[in-house]
Amino acid sequence: MVPVRQGRSHDRSGPVWANDCGGNMNAVRRIALTLVAGLLTLACVAGCSGPAPAANGPLEIGGDPGRLCIPLGKGRDLTYGFDAIRNSGPVPLEVQTVSLVQPHDLRLVEAFLLPIEGRPAIGATAVWPPTNADAVAVWGRRAKAVGAQISKADGNVNLALHLAATSDEASFEAVRVRYRVGNREFVGRTSTRFRVKPSCIPSDRH
Repeated sequence: MVPVRQGRSHDRSGPVWANDCGGNMNAVRRIALTLVAGLLTLACVAGCSGPAPAANGPLEIGGDPGRLCIPLGKGRDLTYGFDAIRNSGPVPLEVQTVSLVQPHDLRLVEAFLLPIEGRPAIGATAVWPPTNADAVAVWGRRAKAVGAQISKADGNVNLALHLAATSDEASFEAVRVRYRVGNREFVGRTSTRFRVKPSCIPSDRH
């Protein structure tokens, strides 16, 4: 809440407003009421907006921190499908937004959800759409992530991103998913740092 700056108090004996305003107490009261109303309005502007999304929601996302690097292919379109997400709560959740955390020369084109059903996540490749066997097997059942509802019965769901790199070396620090359960909003983020560059093989330094 924005702090309310109070005026300095003047230590005078007895009431002083009437004397300072020429005895017009009605005018003083009107000024005082106007000031109080203005302060209440400022307080509401600062504190009446909706609360920030909570991070302790039912969406299971991320895990142990890690890094992933893939070599850049011939094009600039990439697939990132390294993460599985799951709703652990009894109430379905609705995905509001999907975004990249601290992207560098990397743009999120669109996000999809894919069923896993015993298969591994589709992984990350330097091509879009993905052509590996795990992706092809479920690609026809993909759904746009934003606006999708995920229930506990869905189990693990693969979050697949279409990315576009704007340079030979691009990256992001995490994927942020903002979602709603009932009238409450939450936010979750993955724990894998992603890099794409011409070669992921560390060069020898002597």
